[in-house]
Amino acid sequence: MDNNSLTEILNRDLGLTVSPKLSLEEIRTAVTNHVNHLINTDFEKLVSLLYRIDVSEPKMRALLQHKQGEDSA
Repeated sequence: MDNNSLTEILNRDLGLTVSPKLSLEEIRTAVTNHVNHLINTDFEKLVSLLYRIDVSEPKMRALLQHKQGEDSA
């Protein structure tokens, strides 16, 4: 997948504003920051997004508990 397709999906589905000119590492950082923001401010929205991409909520909650005090995203 090229950066144009990836950023289009991220911008549409996550509500981000990510430029296709960014490197993959910069895109990863933007997504990580967004997920951290959702963990701290709108956990239900995060759960909803993860449900749409078929991530198990119990598994996600267990991982978050295991990573308490760390950068969970």
